[in-house]
Amino acid sequence: MPEFDCPGLPALRLELGRVTGRPGRQTSPALEALIRELYTEIRDYRISGHGWGKLASMIRKNTKISCSNITVQRIFEKVDSEWEQQTGVAALQTLPRKRREAVK
Repeated sequence: MPEFDCPGLPALRLELGRVTGRPGRQTSPALEALIRELYTEIRDYRISGHGWGKLASMIRKNTKISCSNITVQRIFEKVDSEWEQQTGVAALQTLPRKRREAVK
């Protein structure tokens, strides 16, 4: 490998080594199984207008399974899509995020 030198290179090399050595957070396999088990209830919950954040909070509180709202949403949408293919019942549409009105 050719020699390359610039200010900060050793510090950058150390930082990259620390970051590369750690794996990212892993999603618990129990989360997908839980979402599959509660699919109907979660679908009704979403149809009634409730958000992913509160659902993820309820999952963490009641089951002690670590999860984020984005992970819960992603897994549910996967299961919902599979359900649509199996039954022909349309999957729920991803709702746009509510934007707060600018204060005038």
